[in-house]
Amino acid sequence: MGIKGRDFVMVCSDTTAAHSIIKIKHDEDKIVPIDDHKVFCLSGEAGDRVNFSEYIIANVKLNALRNGTRLSTKSVAHYTRGELATALRKVSPCAWICSFAHAPCPMR
Repeated sequence: MGIKGRDFVMVCSDTTAAHSIIKIKHDEDKIVPIDDHKVFCLSGEAGDRVNFSEYIIANVKLNALRNGTRLSTKSVAHYTRGELATALRKVSPCAWICSFAHAPCPMR
């Protein structure tokens, strides 16, 4: 869930990792920082969620190193959407839900 204000973004997520009706973990972090101003809020199967977020973050950082500039929020969102669409078409159908947020000031 996210709330966007004039000069801020506030996001929250649950911290439960469950399989069927069994609670596996109660302190799972589902908000993943991309850089100083961007975060992912993810849900879904633990392995898929972690692998997908690490893949996107690594490619965003690689692009920044190659080009000498960070991607904009819109660019990261478009890249993520494209990779998610490709993954859903090629891999077995898994349900990944991803929210993307941009914070106007550095996160500490």
